[in-house]
Amino acid sequence: MSPLLQPLLSNLPIIAAFLVLLVAVKLLGSPAFKGWLGEMMVIRFGLRKLDPALYQTFHDLYLPRPDGQGSTQIDHVVVSPFGIFVIETKNYRGWIFGSENAAIKHAAEADASQSFGAGSLSL
Repeated sequence: MSPLLQPLLSNLPIIAAFLVLLVAVKLLGSPAFKGWLGEMMVIRFGLRKLDPALYQTFHDLYLPRPDGQGSTQIDHVVVSPFGIFVIETKNYRGWIFGSENAAIKHAAEADASQSFGAGSLSL
């Protein structure tokens, strides 16, 4: 074995563990993972506590758009004798503000700001 490869091969488990850690940190910090985690927290700490005799819950629904251009995704729908509730989960840190009827809401952190629409869906 080449003397140049010996140190690399002897440290291969450490190098592999470091690479796995780097990939895990990158994935856990991704917006997709944060969104998924937020949805799971809503289910686990909120919706699962609802009385199943009164509330039926649906998660991750896809509906065709009225204009025929693809589909739209709904995070959670709760059906009960008290109404039908559509819940869109956002996993933002900081404040979300805007008026009840505003077309645009804002999420703000100390170092960033993001705007998003309060769209509607006609069924």
